[in-house]
Amino acid sequence: MSVEPDVFPENMVSAGQHQISAAMVVRACASSLNPTLEAATLGWNMNKKCGTMTPQEIPVHSLTHLIFSFGFTASGTFKIEPMSDFQPFLFGRVTDLNMKKPSLKALIALGVSVDYPETVFLTDRNQGWTQNDPDQYNFIHRQPTSKYQKVFSDMAASAVNRKTFISNLIGFMAEYGFNGVGLDWEYPGAPDRGGIPEDGDNLNKLMKEMKDAMGSRYILTFTAPTSYWYLRHFDIKRSAEIADWINLMSYHLHGVWDSDNPIGNQILGHTNLTEIDLALDLLWRNDVSLSKIILSTVFYSRSFCLENPKC
Repeated sequence: MSVEPDVFPENMVSAGQHQISAAMVVRACASSLNPTLEAATLGWNMNKKCGTMTPQEIPVHSLTHLIFSFGFTASGTFKIEPMSDFQPFLFGRVTDLNMKKPSLKALIALGVSVDYPETVFLTDRNQGWTQNDPDQYNFIHRQPTSKYQKVFSDMAASAVNRKTFISNLIGFMAEYGFNGVGLDWEYPGAPDRGGIPEDGDNLNKLMKEMKDAMGSRYILTFTAPTSYWYLRHFDIKRSAEIADWINLMSYHLHGVWDSDNPIGNQILGHTNLTEIDLALDLLWRNDVSLSKIILSTVFYSRSFCLENPKC
C-alpha cells in the first residue's frame, strides 16, 4: 500500500515510502469475551519483488476473520471482478484457508475498478478504495483532473442497480466460498471523491437490502473514516445498526496530500493515538456501540528524505 505521487511538497522527496510488512492489515475488537481478530491480505502483494506473502503463509490459527482486498465492482454491470493485478484463483486460495482452521471466516473487500495513469498512482494503481475517485486525480491538491468514476454512487442510487449488485455479489460469494463482504466506499457524499449528497442515505438503503437478501448466511461490514470531513456524510448510527461491524481506518491519516494543510507543510506519522481517540469520540457521540467497532491498524511505515534538513 505504498503510494508515491508524481509531485511532492517543496521540502519533501520520496525515499520510497517503505513498507515494513504490508501483506496484512490487522483489526481487533476486544469488547467482549469473544474478541474478533481480523486480518486483511492484499491481492497485489504477490506481485512485489520482495516481502511477498502467499495466502497459504498467513498464520490463520490466531485469526477469527480474514479479508481479501480487493474485489472490484464493475461499472454498468455491477459484477464482482478481480483486480487487474491478480488472477481469480487467489479468491479460492483465501477461502481454502478454512481447511486449516474451520472456524475462520473469509470476507471479500469490495471497491471498484479505476484505471489510473502511471503518473498518478505509481505503485498502487487500480486499488479498491478508488471506487468513487475521478479517473485521474491529484492526490496532493485533492482536485480531479478528469471525469469521475461514480460506480458506488450510481449503483446505490437505484433500486434496480442495488438488486443487480446484490444478486451478483451473492453469486460471487457462493462460487468462491466467501463468508461475507466488506464495503470499502471511500467516501459517500465526499465532494472531492466524486460523491453526491444522497450517498449516505443510499449506502444505508444498499446495506439494508443486502442484509435482507443475505440474512445470517453472510457477514456485512463497511469501512469508515476517522476524519469528520468524510464521516459527516454518513448516517453512521443507522449504518452501524445495519452492519455487523465497522472497520475504522486508523491509518493513512497523514501523507503527501497534506502539503496544503492550513497549519503548514508538516511531516507527520500516518497514524497517531490522539487522532484515533478523537475519531472514536465522533462515534460515541452518535451512539455507536463499542461492540460494533473494529480498529484497523497496519504493519507498514513510510519514510522521506527532506530537501531541507532543518524542517
